[in-house]
Amino acid sequence: MPRGLVKLALLICLLLPLISCGGGTSSAQPVPPGQAEPPTDWIAFVKSQAQPLQSIDPDNTNFSDLAFLRTVLQGRNIVELGESGHGVAQFSQAKIRLIKYLHEQLGYDAIAFESSILSTYLANAQANQLTPTAFMQDSIFAVWSTTDVVKLFSYIQSTENTAHPLILAGFDVQLTTPYEIQVRPGIFQQVVAQVDPAYAQQVYVLDQAFVQNFNQSSYILANYSDLKTQYQALTAFLDANMTQIEQAYSSAPIFPLIVRQAAWGMSAFLDELNDNASNDQSASCNARDAGMATNLEMLVENLYPGMKVMAWAHNEHIAHDALSVIGWGCENMGSYIFQKYGTTVYTLGLVMYQGSADYNNRTTYTIPPAPDDSAEGLLHSVGDAYVLLDISNVTPSISGTEWLFQDYLIRDWGVDNLSMVLKNEYDGLLQIETVNPPTYIN
Repeated sequence: MPRGLVKLALLICLLLPLISCGGGTSSAQPVPPGQAEPPTDWIAFVKSQAQPLQSIDPDNTNFSDLAFLRTVLQGRNIVELGESGHGVAQFSQAKIRLIKYLHEQLGYDAIAFESSILSTYLANAQANQLTPTAFMQDSIFAVWSTTDVVKLFSYIQSTENTAHPLILAGFDVQLTTPYEIQVRPGIFQQVVAQVDPAYAQQVYVLDQAFVQNFNQSSYILANYSDLKTQYQALTAFLDANMTQIEQAYSSAPIFPLIVRQAAWGMSAFLDELNDNASNDQSASCNARDAGMATNLEMLVENLYPGMKVMAWAHNEHIAHDALSVIGWGCENMGSYIFQKYGTTVYTLGLVMYQGSADYNNRTTYTIPPAPDDSAEGLLHSVGDAYVLLDISNVTPSISGTEWLFQDYLIRDWGVDNLSMVLKNEYDGLLQIETVNPPTYIN
């Protein structure tokens, strides 16, 4: 994202917590686009190995074109589904179809969004009482409040009373929805009151002040240290009294852990807000992503142990080592997850060749055709509207794979040039030939 729009999107994220800050926050100098035509053996490799998809329509349940993923994902308990920009209709369409296939055919149990761990839990717990639109808007960032994504929430509801319901979860430390902002102080108060009603009132006052003022840089800069100390004390209180709290909520056994994690995540969120207010975007990214990684680990190990989890986030958050990418330089969530879980994780980056899309603030921009000598240019050479290239088992000895093992051009948001060793960042790439912005549901 051009630097001025990056700052605008970050500002909007702070002022309106309906909008995610995923990706595109680096201030590094742009990488020059590749100019030369790539070697013929590189093109030959891509053409021979890329899998064309017949459709990305979420309603298309003929999954024959995705059957190859059964072998590719063998032993992969975490599948990360990325996107090089949030405001792309086709990315959501493709991911929803993949989610349906992974859930119905390969037994994946949960879809975790780059959205609050608390808001997604609360919405999932009352999903049968909500319309699909309310279910969506009470749980995830408004960048995905679209006519495409609402189909996923309708699908989740349709599975609720089956033998294999799809669970909605989240892993972000940020406040995400108006509903969460409205109810979280009362939730903290209610849970703490199971042990100490007087302290519960103090917690309510603390969190009520925070949710009303966190979008003001002056408030964060003036109160950062005190707020962090108080939320750390709240986390310690919940940990010390967890047995008693869990007994009080025996009918909702993971609810106390979700509330505890929401309190714990405030340290990372405050770090992010303070770094943003201090114009340190790299530190802000590091703080948020470290918190998201811990939350995702908790989902996998404590909340849904033994289940297979899908994660929905920006490419920057899921890459295996974004710190080494020229143009990002952030110690990201995916690096922690990959270091811990290794080859039990499959990371799929989604990219786009041309078209138009929206930034987080819903400003539409044009995506020119990618250079021939880029990851998108090579995938374009296949000649299909949608192609998936699995690189998880590629080795340097295979002819035409040199581009995967050297710094190579790939675009963020479809327009910002990055340089990365693709084999070190992703297990697969899914390209949409031509994209356009989603239709938002306000």
